Amino acid sequence: MNRKSLVFVCLILLLAICLTCVSCTKKEDNPTPTPKDAVYHSDKLIYSLNDEIDEDAYITYELDGKENTIGIKDEGVVIEGFSTDECKGMVEANVTLPNGLKTSFSYFVTTQAEKLTDDTQTSYKNLAYGNRLDYKDGSNQLFDIFLPKPLKDITGEETVILYIHGGAWVWGSKSEAYSALVPALVQDGNIVISMEYKLAGMEVSVLDQYHDIGAMMAYLNSFLPLNGINVDKIAIAGYSAGGHLSAWYGYSAANVLPLKIGFEIDIVGPINVADEGYVNAFNNCKEDYGDIIELFMEMFCGVVGIEYDEDKDYLEDIDYIMDVLSHYSAMDYVDENSIPAIMAYAYGEPNAGDDPWGPFFTTQNDMLVPLSCYTNFKAKLDEKGVPNESRVFEGENHSTLVSSGTMIDWLCEQVREYSKLYL
Repeated sequence: MNRKSLVFVCLILLLAICLTCVSCTKKEDNPTPTPKDAVYHSDKLIYSLNDEIDEDAYITYELDGKENTIGIKDEGVVIEGFSTDECKGMVEANVTLPNGLKTSFSYFVTTQAEKLTDDTQTSYKNLAYGNRLDYKDGSNQLFDIFLPKPLKDITGEETVILYIHGGAWVWGSKSEAYSALVPALVQDGNIVISMEYKLAGMEVSVLDQYHDIGAMMAYLNSFLPLNGINVDKIAIAGYSAGGHLSAWYGYSAANVLPLKIGFEIDIVGPINVADEGYVNAFNNCKEDYGDIIELFMEMFCGVVGIEYDEDKDYLEDIDYIMDVLSHYSAMDYVDENSIPAIMAYAYGEPNAGDDPWGPFFTTQNDMLVPLSCYTNFKAKLDEKGVPNESRVFEGENHSTLVSSGTMIDWLCEQVREYSKLYL
């Protein structure tokens, strides 16, 4: 692929990311619960597909600084928007309490967990955590699980890691887990679960991917103990786009998770897609390639499902776009109670002259993700007193870091330490 082709692909990807996220907000005004309005609830609020609401379930809410508990089926409680028609993962309904308080109610929809029939294996592939198998070859909402020893010998002392693959949100698969990183984590004694999720495109947004993680978490809440993997918490990890998704979910859904997360592992993730590095990249794009953006804008709007307005100057919408994107990032949800993080990033000297990505990503140090994504997020964690361990690997780039022996050895060591402290 020549330089102009790579530049064009880069531009398409950047715009697709921005506009895909904008399309999400068009569909849902409040896509994720925030620390201020989330309703904290019990683990009982896990639903099997097509089941009615659990009569024994309850919600707890805070009013005037005091925590209150009320049963879902109590007289005067009105729930609107609850549905189990489709496996959507983590979604919301609206609740009106007897005292008139209105709030959002987070719930999970998943399928019934299945018990594995052969407990002598160390890996199980293409297991289903949901029923949405309608994308391409029907491979989404599936997962693979890799164990350091046969299932029958698992003690419950092992660390369980949910791994989310990369691919710029629009490609990639759970088979990424067969690269050097996951086998090394398994050999080090961890259980790694690699999940598939719907890829962003014509009818799928990053919000659908977020919901898929919710469905996976709800499924694991029943699947793990059913198969003798008795753990109180798991770790959540991701590479590249998977780093963004895993962190976004882990930090924004911390108070409504069906299965507790002990810590996050982020490997060169664009953890804040509204980062200043991306703002600079967009500005570089519109200054030098504005005509190309305008030429393909209508196509982009059609792909992401938003109404195209030929009178709208999309090039001047950067502030609006970045405001929208900020709510699709972990950065927006960090507080004093957030989960600890392990972060690995790359720092290779940028060379705009030879690097075909250079005209757009002039602030990048790994060719795709600005190092400021990492430094700004770490600063936020430090400010809130959230434990974190990180390393920037010089001489590596976005593609090479995930298979770097030096990085993998370092990461395995950090996982061992964090497992002792936080799982």
